[in-house]
Amino acid sequence: MRFADLLRFSLLALRRQRFRSGMLLTAVGLGVAAVVVLTALGEGARGYVLGEFAYLGKDTVIMFPGRKETTGGMPPMTGTAAHVTPIIEIDHRKVGRGSIGKTTKKLQSMYFDVILGKNKKYMKWCTPVYDTIKP
Repeated sequence: MRFADLLRFSLLALRRQRFRSGMLLTAVGLGVAAVVVLTALGEGARGYVLGEFAYLGKDTVIMFPGRKETTGGMPPMTGTAAHVTPIIEIDHRKVGRGSIGKTTKKLQSMYFDVILGKNKKYMKWCTPVYDTIKP
């Protein structure tokens, strides 16, 4: 089959199935747009978080959950506490010097200032909750 015949056949199929062709082009366009938007949002969020931690004065270690290999750094701390919790011991073995480091102390202090409403820059992150039940 020659290229001209193939082109003519394809154009004929597109003309006969206009709705199907339009829906297919719309679906492909939306799929590509969704990937672009989600990638941009992810990179923007990553840049924002790195920017917030940049002024601590230390290099940033990025950990990817689910990886089986590690390249050093602190192990992830999990649990129900939603605070900055230092890891000073694992299985009764000291981590580092076995005490809270300067950077962790500073980060923990900054975190508590934000959640307690002491840092004016992040007041929009705090939602006051008042007791409505009277004794």
